[in-house]
Amino acid sequence: EILIGAPAGDFAYISGAVYLYDQAAGQSPLQIMSGSGSDAYGASMALIDFPASDGFVDVAIGAPHRSFSGHSGVVEVRDIKNSTSLLTIEPGFDIDEFGSSITALPDYDKNGAPDLMI
Repeated sequence: EILIGAPAGDFAYISGAVYLYDQAAGQSPLQIMSGSGSDAYGASMALIDFPASDGFVDVAIGAPHRSFSGHSGVVEVRDIKNSTSLLTIEPGFDIDEFGSSITALPDYDKNGAPDLMI
């Protein structure tokens, strides 16, 4: 299976989407998550093992153009299996394009949870 980020998914509004492609099934990519407005959802992604999840690998998805409080960008951790949002990360400081790049790290700070570099 392959996850495909399409930050300009609908081309008209640049809302973005994430698709799951199952090569073995030979089917067209299935849209499993989507953004809204012009948030460029899916611009970056990283697979992580979120500690509060169901044991399946989860995905952190960047939406660097999603606006809130005068800033832009969020990262959302979602359950791949059922598309449930597990966590939304917004920067607590003045920054734009937050979530343009995401990298999964091992437990860097040794607290028992995986880490993300955003």
